[in-house]
Amino acid sequence: MPLIRTNRFGPWKQALLAMGILFASVSSISCNVQSSAADNGGPTDPASAMVTFCDDGVSDCPAATSFSLSTIRDLVIKVDWYNLSAGNHVQRLNILLPEGGVYQMANTAFMVDSGSQAMFSSSNPIRMAGSWAAQRQEIGPWTVQVLLDGAVLSSQTVEMTK
Repeated sequence: MPLIRTNRFGPWKQALLAMGILFASVSSISCNVQSSAADNGGPTDPASAMVTFCDDGVSDCPAATSFSLSTIRDLVIKVDWYNLSAGNHVQRLNILLPEGGVYQMANTAFMVDSGSQAMFSSSNPIRMAGSWAAQRQEIGPWTVQVLLDGAVLSSQTVEMTK
């Protein structure tokens, strides 16, 4: 009796080939969509953030880079966003102590309209007066990480003194 060989992998090869063609088609379409969005007046530069700090206990809350834990009331963290794409976004601030531990996290959800100038500003007060950080004199450089939609875009330090 003759031995009949069947191609056991035939359907698998066909399925893999079909998936490869589908993946290549989807990738090509998404590249075309991204390039046309930039051509239609959308932001072409990547999103960026400018971070400033102030003590809201001081009139007009002037920007500064160093504060005394014995006199500051609230540390205000202001973030100015530029070149944002239209849609919903989430800003997250990770406030880290000098040793690297997390002091506080703050989330702000916002939306950028398609007709806007692709800019957004937020102001986040962090209570310092009477806090355990002030009582324990957590002096030194504090770090504020700024995330947009889960990606770290900026990191800024602020000095806390006695």
